Amino acid sequence: MNQKKFDDLYRINNAEYIVIDEDGVDKKITPRSGILFEESLIIVVSRLDRKIYSFIGTRASARKQFSENKVTADLRTKYGFDVERIRFPSDSISPEHIQFIEYLAEEDYLHVFKAEKTKYYACYFCGEPLERETTICTACEKDILICIVCKLPISFGDELGKCSLCEGLAHYVHFHEWIKVMVYCPNCSKNIPIEGIVPITEQLK
Repeated sequence: MNQKKFDDLYRINNAEYIVIDEDGVDKKITPRSGILFEESLIIVVSRLDRKIYSFIGTRASARKQFSENKVTADLRTKYGFDVERIRFPSDSISPEHIQFIEYLAEEDYLHVFKAEKTKYYACYFCGEPLERETTICTACEKDILICIVCKLPISFGDELGKCSLCEGLAHYVHFHEWIKVMVYCPNCSKNIPIEGIVPITEQLK
């Protein structure tokens, strides 16, 4: 997977997705295929963008749109983010917004993400090739490290950082970008400055 595709997935996977149903109830959902139709209304809270996107189907009911107004107002109060409403299907949707729709609706996009997660990788400690599902290295018998930000294995040669409060481990660049936007550690939920990310050197393995 090229870096741009990974960055896209990192961005959209760190968003909160909400569906407005016909009863006016907002439901948090796991992104999946086949959910977007002209009658749908989906809200995406993007913490990395610091935006609330409301995707409104051209045939979404008045009841759903009434609920959307209330939900987005509550979310704006909670996060302090601006709300951007997008009608779909529409040829005028920007590529950045289409990323969210693709993640929810296109099987191929989800397939790419799953393929990345099932590839072989190398044990962070000894470099042994391992399958994604492995939890303990078959060579050195050490636990496989999982990034607390992207939830993918930490591989041999990756630059690491740990939270100075809880010692949660992550790919350094992921942790750095997360703290710049979110301020808190995704593992212990405590606020830390960027300086609170402790780089892990070869000597500290």
